[in-house]
Amino acid sequence: MRTVFSAVIPFAAAQFVAVAVATVLFALVAWTAGARADEASEALARQDYAAAAEALRPQAARGDAAAQLSLGLLYLNGQGVAQDFGEAKKWFGKSADQGNDQAETNLAALYVQGRGVKQDYTEARKWLSKAVVKDNLAASRMLGQLVMKGLGGKQDTAEAIRIFQSAVDKGDAESARILALFYIEGVSVAKDYVEGAKWLAKAASMGDLAAADQLGAFFHNGIGVNKSDLAAIRLWSQAADKGDVSAQYDLAVLFDQGYAVRDDEPGGEEIFAKLRQQKDKTLDPDKDGRVPHAIVIHNLPESLKLYQKAADGGSKLALLNLAEMYRDGRGAKQDYPRAMSLFNQAATSTENPRPGDLAVAGGEFGVGNLFENGLGVPKDLAAATSWYCKAAALGLPAAKQALGGMLANGANISCQVAAK
Repeated sequence: MRTVFSAVIPFAAAQFVAVAVATVLFALVAWTAGARADEASEALARQDYAAAAEALRPQAARGDAAAQLSLGLLYLNGQGVAQDFGEAKKWFGKSADQGNDQAETNLAALYVQGRGVKQDYTEARKWLSKAVVKDNLAASRMLGQLVMKGLGGKQDTAEAIRIFQSAVDKGDAESARILALFYIEGVSVAKDYVEGAKWLAKAASMGDLAAADQLGAFFHNGIGVNKSDLAAIRLWSQAADKGDVSAQYDLAVLFDQGYAVRDDEPGGEEIFAKLRQQKDKTLDPDKDGRVPHAIVIHNLPESLKLYQKAADGGSKLALLNLAEMYRDGRGAKQDYPRAMSLFNQAATSTENPRPGDLAVAGGEFGVGNLFENGLGVPKDLAAATSWYCKAAALGLPAAKQALGGMLANGANISCQVAAK
């Protein structure tokens, strides 16, 4: 049961992405207001947020804008104090009134989200506009989205693009990726995969891993760009090498299922030349004497390594595919006990799985399959039935088919009993 790529088209439409509530320490970078400031900095460095809050309060009360911002962040995140959006809004407001652009941006975020204050996009625009002129890139990202969607004021696509472009010109890759999302999802602009791919490429070139991952999927599927698995590999490798779990998984699936190479695409000619030098039979003429100009290459050992990295990074689907490779002896020595352990991990990876959870259902099916066939464990049809029933309850067709086969062979199956 091979699982599909995780990055095939949908981003979660153009949602508001990470507003500037980064870290409390960031707010203190330029804050040198005496001994209490040093005390707060030291407390934050050792993650003693209660002590930090105590040290910040007198400074904030005396009007120090950076201290007010930091105290607001503590209330926003519930660090060292009880989480209180109203208090966060109060301190962000005091700091913003003094022109602190981070406070202006965070205050706007509260208005956008309706936390600690009634949702008010117009008020959010007001504070974001103040922060944008101070080159706050997070504010540019948020204001661009409000203007693009016509929230809190006039909808103005040209102005939104100008805001995003200005942020990109100042080095903000995320603005390029957000703009790509609008084109990909067709939000406030005509859906345009070519334009979306262009902005994804811009973001990826600036080091945005999510953009590289998505653009890799575009190249694999030929969406907005000419189809090229080699281009997908380059992009996914860029993100995977920096620890992006989604890219590690996608690259593993591609190496597992096989990637297509043409001799007329960038990088393809070199691969064909190397294969010819090795006298690889893949390039032998067919019975009619025709030489292949496109081939499919598998790299199972590399796929195994990447599935392991993705699984270590928390990918449940990678766990499932890794288990199948050890069960089938593909890319690794056949190892039923290890497969059983991995299937179990996938099956128990979510406490209360919902129907459609492929990783959990696949893990349950995998355990049942090993019990049904006595692979690495004593053959146990009752145990197999129990696991198949669990997977079937989550809607896995393969589990339903397995139960149907067991019934046809005279097995006594009662999922209600098996589930108890």
